[in-house]
Amino acid sequence: MIKVALKEWHKTHAQNLPSRIDNLKIRLSTLDEKGEEDDISEEDLVELHGVSHDIHALSRLHASISWQQSRSLWLKEGDANSKYFHSVLASRRRRNALSVIQVDGVTLEGVNPIMQAVFSHFESHFQAPNVDRPGVDDLQFKRLNPMEIGGYSIGEQGSVSVSHLQFSDDTLLMGVKSWANVRALRAVLVLFETMSGLKVNFNKSMLVGVNIPESWLCEAASTLCCNVGKIPFLYLGLQIGGDPRRLVFWEPMLTRLKNRLSGWKSRFLSFGGRLVLLKSVLTSLPVYALSFFKAPSALLGKWCWRMLVDREGLWFRVLVARYGLEGGSLRAGGQKGSVWWREIERIREGVGEPGGSWFREHVLRRVGDGSDTLFWTDLWLDGISLRERFGRLFELADQAIDRWQWSLDPDTGYTVGGVYQLLTSQDSVTLDDADNLIWHPQVPLKVSIFAWRLLRDRLPTRANLVTRGVLSTTGATCVFGCGVTESAHHLFLSCSISGPLWDLVRDWIGISLVDSTSLRDHFVQFTASSDVNDSSVDEKSDTVAEIVDSPIDGMVAMFDFTPTAGSTTLCAIFDFA
Repeated sequence: MIKVALKEWHKTHAQNLPSRIDNLKIRLSTLDEKGEEDDISEEDLVELHGVSHDIHALSRLHASISWQQSRSLWLKEGDANSKYFHSVLASRRRRNALSVIQVDGVTLEGVNPIMQAVFSHFESHFQAPNVDRPGVDDLQFKRLNPMEIGGYSIGEQGSVSVSHLQFSDDTLLMGVKSWANVRALRAVLVLFETMSGLKVNFNKSMLVGVNIPESWLCEAASTLCCNVGKIPFLYLGLQIGGDPRRLVFWEPMLTRLKNRLSGWKSRFLSFGGRLVLLKSVLTSLPVYALSFFKAPSALLGKWCWRMLVDREGLWFRVLVARYGLEGGSLRAGGQKGSVWWREIERIREGVGEPGGSWFREHVLRRVGDGSDTLFWTDLWLDGISLRERFGRLFELADQAIDRWQWSLDPDTGYTVGGVYQLLTSQDSVTLDDADNLIWHPQVPLKVSIFAWRLLRDRLPTRANLVTRGVLSTTGATCVFGCGVTESAHHLFLSCSISGPLWDLVRDWIGISLVDSTSLRDHFVQFTASSDVNDSSVDEKSDTVAEIVDSPIDGMVAMFDFTPTAGSTTLCAIFDFA
């Protein structure tokens, strides 16, 4: 009878909630239109308020049912919500798939025909015979002189002029404020379109000024048919001109993260599902930006290595123009140096590095003819060079050019992967024992999250619910009626009813432990001792092995905290018969 009554109640109150909500919204829209056209009657007004109330009530009921369904899936399928993420990937794969294409008026379907058509197209394109096409080799062009277009000069003595930076189809043009620069830039872009057949997307281009009046920028942008930008601006997905040490610099990144994480579906994900979603978003969005503004030491060390072996590049000449050379090395920029340069200087000098002077310790100088090192020509003893004093030794020495060597890989040189292995193999700060046990790969995700919340006092115990304002101060006592405030420590260790369960568990699996005064010590002690007594647990019955896979599983089975209930309940107790 109860089952039949529940089915009838479900059909009446909880079935087809989305369609019922949509029908009510349609009725509400009809009543609104009626009120706009004519005066609404008293009966329609009462119906309008009733429809609005029903929409809110059914929406809350639908959200509550969706939450309960997510909890049931959590109990059945675990805490990773892999089905949800797999469905998202499957829908994305379906959207990006090519199911039908048309080639020369013929429709092709299926994977193999489409793949063969694409392959044949590019094969015929690259195998086309050479055709004499008109070139520009013998044409005479009027060239722009340096006075007509000038780049941005860096440094005062021995300055370096940088006019453009190019990567793929993104180009960054720099120059001083002058109408000659604007006209020359416009002419160059128009001629480029004419000669190459490519188009410059002026709608996506922008003109940014530093200490330039807004009115002048607007006129120049109108001449170039582009938009006016402001600092900081995006180039290759990175903000240019901002200070990464300020919080406002990271606000666009935080906004993108919030937009990805605040979808309505994430509200019904379990803690494990939210953790998977958070890891997915955090590994896809900010890694690129963080790798530049806060790059790892192994990656920054690559620049230190390039300062030794590649001194002809533009980037090195720019650094020399800005900071200068002292003793053959670039000077430290101090507080005037950029964040990037100060990080490189820190690694080069080995100051404040966790691994110490790891870069200097693995850099060697292989002396050859001494043309660059001056080993043979310096006046070492009595004003005589080693080349004059030990002439025969100099003739027998390697006459190859001087070069730098990386001791970990003398043939290949510096590699980011090799340095990463070096730094990660060094002794680092030992992780907390409890944290290392919580996030063990063999522990189920929902168990790890439960233990993590327990050790950080984030479970909805009555004491925490009172702190959050969910319960009144009079409802903070233990659910078992012992009269003590229900905290996580009390519920798991000191409660006169639930605390003695640990003694039964110890006797059951055959271990002896010292009573701990904190949850963290108890967790580490209990979990570590269980590894030693795995053999004794295996000798127990199969039923026991199915119920308790680890001490943490036992804790989850004994106490199931449901925040929606408003209190903490004991849902299952082991039978130690």
